[in-house]
Amino acid sequence: EVEKKGAEGLVVRDPKALYVGKRSSSSLKVKSFHDDECVVKGYTQGHGKFEGLVGALLCEWKDRVLKIGSGLSNEDRKTPPKIDSTVTFKYNGFTKYGNPKFPVYLRVRILK
Repeated sequence: EVEKKGAEGLVVRDPKALYVGKRSSSSLKVKSFHDDECVVKGYTQGHGKFEGLVGALLCEWKDRVLKIGSGLSNEDRKTPPKIDSTVTFKYNGFTKYGNPKFPVYLRVRILK
């Protein structure tokens, strides 16, 4: 229902707590996430602290290419998922262009 109204999530507050105009342990942000899979087709170079490492995965998803950099550990950046491997990512709804919002890498799909 919250997403249908265009919101990303809710903030749940302790009803007994006083309002604090900054981060507080008496409130909690709740967002729903969805997950999906895509196929790794390439990489971008890292910058700054990721210089010399993978910056993001370039993944084929439906009819487009996604750039997924969030969620990659330093180890993932040193030895990224292989080209043509399938990876799982999570996201928070879609942009007005139909792209997943805030895609975050989760794992490589292991075939059994």
